[in-house]
Amino acid sequence: MTGPALRPAYWESGGRKTAVAAFLLVAIVGGLYMAAGSFASMFIVLARYLASPPAATGHGLNYLEGLRRTYQQFQVPLLSLTLVFEFVFFLGLTLFIFRRWHGLKVREYFRLKPAHPILLLLAVAGAVALIPFVNWTAELLMKPFPVLRELEEASNALLTVRKPWHWVFLILTVGVTPAICEEFLFRGYFHRTLERTFGQPGVFFLSGAVFGLIHQNYFGLVALVLVGAYLGFVYQRIRSLWASSLSHFAYNTTLIVLLNLAPAGAAMTKADGSSKAIVVLGSLIASILIITVITLATRSRKETSAVTAGGEVTSATE
Repeated sequence: MTGPALRPAYWESGGRKTAVAAFLLVAIVGGLYMAAGSFASMFIVLARYLASPPAATGHGLNYLEGLRRTYQQFQVPLLSLTLVFEFVFFLGLTLFIFRRWHGLKVREYFRLKPAHPILLLLAVAGAVALIPFVNWTAELLMKPFPVLRELEEASNALLTVRKPWHWVFLILTVGVTPAICEEFLFRGYFHRTLERTFGQPGVFFLSGAVFGLIHQNYFGLVALVLVGAYLGFVYQRIRSLWASSLSHFAYNTTLIVLLNLAPAGAAMTKADGSSKAIVVLGSLIASILIITVITLATRSRKETSAVTAGGEVTSATE
């Protein structure tokens, strides 16, 4: 897995712009992932309506109710397919294309290396601290359009725990899988390749924007961009894919807990479901403090990278 590719490294020769390769690969992988997901979802929804026609259910004209019922009925197959598609496309296809396009060592390029435990703890704490603030940004966008709030509530049926074993299933499909597969593509490859061309902090928001768009959750796009930018920051500053992966896992898993444990979620929201101002302010302050500490802790480290004739990445840290 860590050896150089056997074929010539097209994007690593002749002064070619590797940023173009980054966008091309994400377009290919993301396009195939979305197409496969849409195709599979179409058959699942079709099966639902063939089994329970709208005339029989009495909800034929209520799209949101139909969506909620579909997510409830097909929660396990939908999330199982998502797990499979993420491993096939985000992990497998990305690795396949990377080896042929770049011919570099996977372990070194993707930064599959351990990080200092304190930095890992800070990265995870920052991801969890960010949740109330990014949720608030999503609320701002949904406030003028109440139907978006209803759509979000219907979509939450996909992440609702209805049986004890659903906890394990949701943590595996929504917590573990994206932390491995999405981080491999969006931080390990996409962000890593972009940072060879673009500087900080622009690269954080550029990679975060693409990360958000791929999720196709447009009423939460700003929130997703902020999360993607934070994960990119963690990845680049700490220089370890494990740091962003653990942060991603902590973020998604915390969302599952807040959604399914009423006391935990209620402590952060008002009676109408909107975020408490003090919680949002505390989230913002805590996030800024953690980002500052990580920046200061890693400010003396400067990495330079070069590609050898053998197709390997060499790095020096000062």
